[in-house]
Amino acid sequence: MQKLTRSLAMAGALAFAGVLAGCGDDVTVSTPTTVTVTPPSASIRVGETAQFTASVTGDVANKTVTWATSDQAKATVDATGKVTAVAIGTATITATSAADADARASALVTITGRGVNAVVVNPPNGILAPGQTLTVAAQVDADPGIARTVTWSSSATAIATVSTAGVITAVAPGSATITAASTVDPTVTGTMALTVRAPVPPQISVQKVTVTGNTAATVNFNNVAGGIDVTLNVDPGDATIQRVEVLLDGNVVCTQNLAASESEQLRLAAAFEEVQAADVVCQINTAEFDATTGAVKFANGARALSARAVTTTGTQVATPSTQMTFNNQSGVVVTLTNNNGTDPASAVNPSTGLAWIGGSVTVNVVGVSYASGISVASATFGVFGKTRTVALTNNVGTVTFSEATNWTAVNTGVNGYLSPAAGETFGGASAVLSNGQNLVTNLASVILNFGSGALGNATIPILPTIRLDNVAPGQAALNPTAPAQGAIAIGAMPVWVNATTSFAAGSVGIPTQTNLNASDVGSDAVVATAYRGAIGTLAGYAPGALTAIAGSPAGTCDLTGLTAITVGSNLTETTVSGSYQARLELKDGLGNRVCYDLNPVNLVDPTSNGSFGADFTAPTGTLAGPAANSAFQAVPANFAVAATDNASGFGATPLRSS
Repeated sequence: MQKLTRSLAMAGALAFAGVLAGCGDDVTVSTPTTVTVTPPSASIRVGETAQFTASVTGDVANKTVTWATSDQAKATVDATGKVTAVAIGTATITATSAADADARASALVTITGRGVNAVVVNPPNGILAPGQTLTVAAQVDADPGIARTVTWSSSATAIATVSTAGVITAVAPGSATITAASTVDPTVTGTMALTVRAPVPPQISVQKVTVTGNTAATVNFNNVAGGIDVTLNVDPGDATIQRVEVLLDGNVVCTQNLAASESEQLRLAAAFEEVQAADVVCQINTAEFDATTGAVKFANGARALSARAVTTTGTQVATPSTQMTFNNQSGVVVTLTNNNGTDPASAVNPSTGLAWIGGSVTVNVVGVSYASGISVASATFGVFGKTRTVALTNNVGTVTFSEATNWTAVNTGVNGYLSPAAGETFGGASAVLSNGQNLVTNLASVILNFGSGALGNATIPILPTIRLDNVAPGQAALNPTAPAQGAIAIGAMPVWVNATTSFAAGSVGIPTQTNLNASDVGSDAVVATAYRGAIGTLAGYAPGALTAIAGSPAGTCDLTGLTAITVGSNLTETTVSGSYQARLELKDGLGNRVCYDLNPVNLVDPTSNGSFGADFTAPTGTLAGPAANSAFQAVPANFAVAATDNASGFGATPLRSS
């Protein structure tokens, strides 16, 4: 029965096919629609894009597709198949045939978060009281085009909460960690440490007291002298410190103002060990004094040291007092001024580079007494080869060593004084207080600005090495400790000069520059200048002599009415040699000078000794001989010579003919 049925079914099918064939139509078989996506997968970073393409096969005429993503939060896709990575993770990108919704294909996109490098929360630490709020910020280091947004969270919301905008609200005492996580890559985070506590009052204490400039040298409180540095520990608590002060005997002697940011840094440093804050240091000069009057700021004796902090609301918190004993050395401060008139006050020897001063010197003495109610009455010291005592009135006194008076060991004159080349300073110093007590005779102890400068006033200059030169070139100093100077070599001056004759060093009897330089061991830089005057106009003129005329102020090197000359053309031509007299001035860099009279010796006319003339006109002469084209013998009888000179005349062989 079943076999028959299958046969009949097949026969029917064949008969149906024969009917179709008999109708004359073609037979068509349909191809199903398929979609292929290329590439089949991709891996991109957040913010990057990838391009996918889709091909459609089958009998459909419409070959377009529509694109879709399985997770818009991870990746998006546009109508062209361009995929944009949004966040770390995976998404399936699907292309569906527009003609056959059952025909589709997919590609897997993997998104990585390597575009975010770091997240930093500012501030990194915080302290709040319950109920207080604080807004924090997150800085995200990310590649270009990467979103820099974060999400906020608190490790303990019972201690503190944080809003999406980064506003922290303190809830209860305790500790919490506030975290900012990158929305692009939540594995990259930044944190801040938060402490919630009840309000804490400010505290201040003295950490240490050291010698100024040496933080390792602790001050002996029983013997305090000079500058000290007071280092303070300051904990603002939950206040803002406006300033800290150090006090001596209840009086403010040092103030450090703090910016709000500096106060906050101190507050955080006190709460978090890893936070470093700079020390608050107050510097006190226990030996400070007035440079003009010598009045000291702190007398020796017991002192009470304390410190206090002042908040922005005016609240003060202070330390207990620490007892100290000030013990600064009394003495004097010595400074020098000099007056060299119209000449330079100082000069540098060009050969040695040493500085010299000239003229009168005034020594100014200011007494400095750290004994309460006692002043310095007098000071004694040695300088310029003599010892002098200066009486002080109200701690102040002066003594002037005058160039107007020649030096002796027992007066205050310094004309003719020349310091040793090595220089000199004050010696044998001592001082007496108004109560009659003598100060220590140690030089550095008595003269406070000797060697290392004044302990009490940084503006007081260090007492310099002194080099005083009040001696003219080539002259012997009056003080026995002076070095010997070189001799001056004056030569013979001609009786006549012409227009080009030079009056510079090394000419017309003037010493050479080498000789001039060797003649002065002080300030040196010797300049030679010749002056001329008419007969009888040179005061003290000594014909035929080469005697030095001492320079001013004590000598008679008088150049009044004389004219400086550098070359013969500065003169007016004369017909006789007894027309001019010349004086030579030798002056060093400080204006110390000596004069010599330039005295020519006229061997032809001894009566003209001490004078000279200026002859600028050449002699004239004629030579007459035999007539032209005539015979002659070369003997004097055949020639006639006529020659004249308007001034200086002829020498032994005055004419030459040819």
